[in-house]
Amino acid sequence: MVVFNIETKIWEHVMTEPEMNYALTTSNACAVMADKIYTKAFCSSHVYEPKESKWQT
Repeated sequence: MVVFNIETKIWEHVMTEPEMNYALTTSNACAVMADKIYTKAFCSSHVYEPKESKWQT
């Protein structure tokens, strides 16, 4: 995943969750709320916290 840094105005790669099975979790919807990125895939959902570089399922 890449995130746009609004201070540096540069796209940056962010840490990905190593346990994600990308064949099953390809995101088909996403939203940003309360400084978190929410992704919805066919079999699962994930939340990314950019400030902490942390994923949750």
